[in-house]
Amino acid sequence: MRSNCFEPTVIHAQVGQLVRWTNRDPVDHMVTGARRAFGDYTSVRSGGVIDLRFAEPGVFPYFCALHPSMAGASIARPRAGGGVPRTTALALLAGGALFGLAGAWGGGLVRRRLAALTPAER
Repeated sequence: MRSNCFEPTVIHAQVGQLVRWTNRDPVDHMVTGARRAFGDYTSVRSGGVIDLRFAEPGVFPYFCALHPSMAGASIARPRAGGGVPRTTALALLAGGALFGLAGAWGGGLVRRRLAALTPAER
């Protein structure tokens, strides 16, 4: 988390692999799964971290409840190969289907962040 954005916007990990968010901003943030599928509303202070492991493969969108324009997704792939295509997460983010961000404000920010991804990150 930096400059009120999740960096990277899309995180790729294998099922069971540790996913860590570090707050590099001077303000508190939260990592909360869409529809509260994971995480909670606990604030992560500046310099703090939050760790999660996804037990199942899939695309897991998340947001900061304190700053609703902050949004991202974790893609958990099975260890044995296969998995969720990267474009699935990009389509969710670009289409604003993450978790019902209100209005174009949040969706526009996410689209700008996605436009900045390199082809390797897509």
